[in-house]
Amino acid sequence: MYRKDIKICFVLVIFLLIAILSSSIILGGKMYSDTRIKNVGRPSKKNLFIQNNTTNPNYQIDINADYLQVQSIALADIDLTVDITASGVNGLDTGSEASDTWYSIWVIYNPTTNTISGLLSTSTNSPTLPAGYTKSRRIGWIRNNNSSNFMLIYQSGNWCWYNERHIVLTSDPAATSWTDVDCSGVLPPTARNICISIQLATIATGSAQLKLRSNDSTRDFQIFLITGTNMISGYSAVMQCDTNQIIEYIVTRADEAIRIDITGWEESE
Repeated sequence: MYRKDIKICFVLVIFLLIAILSSSIILGGKMYSDTRIKNVGRPSKKNLFIQNNTTNPNYQIDINADYLQVQSIALADIDLTVDITASGVNGLDTGSEASDTWYSIWVIYNPTTNTISGLLSTSTNSPTLPAGYTKSRRIGWIRNNNSSNFMLIYQSGNWCWYNERHIVLTSDPAATSWTDVDCSGVLPPTARNICISIQLATIATGSAQLKLRSNDSTRDFQIFLITGTNMISGYSAVMQCDTNQIIEYIVTRADEAIRIDITGWEESE
């Protein structure tokens, strides 16, 4: 019985070691148990920041994070600069730089060399990975404008904000029937929750109303703004757009004037 008990204990120890190793995660090139990040949930990130490079804001972006889970791997101490004029690792995955184009931002990982890098791609879900890189995660978007310069952004976590004004509509008089506003030039293909700033003005007697909603919404409105005689009202809020980044608006009187700015969006993973 004594020898049998020893064999049973040995088998249990082996199974325990296999379970520990199979549940471990690479964190900065070291192996840690799942319990190190279990309280965060997956996919996980901590202190993720993306912004234009200070020295070369027109063609480089900086990526920083305390850690980021990339598929089954948790990566720590991320500090990257990605350059759209470069090719491959820390550059553009394939092709050449194009103007008026959205580029998805990726963190990629090479398990053989334990290397963390960045990547830009026109692909939403399937970038062309450099040789040896097998893990990837999209973390955001950047748009190259009509001058082939990056728009100025600052992203914290999943929320990305513009550091410059982007007016998508100025109308005087405004439309008194539901009218589409295409925001795809300032919202990436995966954006659904968006940050918007609106102004409504009237010079006539009486109140005026503005309603906004996603182009695919069946609700009466998502945002409602009212103003009085000879008044200008302003409002900032979060609302939804459709899958083509289109919203729509309507005003109650033709003598109203409106302006709509897009100030940011939530990255949808």
